[in-house]
Amino acid sequence: MEEIHEEAYHDDIGLLTAEDMSFVHDTIGRDILSEEELNLVLNNPKLRSQILDSPALSEALCTNLTHLNVSEFFYYSIMVRQVMLTAGLEAEEYTQNVASSLVRMANMRRKIMERGDFSSRYLPLNLEVLCEEGPYGCNLRISSRMDPYEMVLEGFIADLKAFKNGSIDIVHVSADTKENKPDL
Repeated sequence: MEEIHEEAYHDDIGLLTAEDMSFVHDTIGRDILSEEELNLVLNNPKLRSQILDSPALSEALCTNLTHLNVSEFFYYSIMVRQVMLTAGLEAEEYTQNVASSLVRMANMRRKIMERGDFSSRYLPLNLEVLCEEGPYGCNLRISSRMDPYEMVLEGFIADLKAFKNGSIDIVHVSADTKENKPDL
């Protein structure tokens, strides 16, 4: 692998290291873009997401796992992003929050591991994303496990169109109704 020049890559957003950007450059092709062009592409939010959402990046990460030299945040972001896109979740903030949580969980896991228990600094990703669609949005459950730790994030993503169209019935309950409610 060629030497990385810190001054060659500049991430104005601040989420990618020089090593991360070099990996992207190697993966998408140095013959297609110069370092300066890659900087322009990755610092443009619309173009950045098109590059980072590429399945080619996750495939390259998995193929070269033992000799990989990227930040853990980048590794988990790219891997999580593919799972999120497959589940239909395009909001990048979900990916960033889950990737940050996985980095913390991997650090906790690493502290209790014996040195011989792992051969890579990137712990395996065991991630499930479940979206259950309903009339007013979807219930979301994101879970991951790195023994003995487990992360579960649950929430609801409201469908604002259902609110705007007035298709939601709002029932007002008076104080009298609450007091006379039978016990179940």
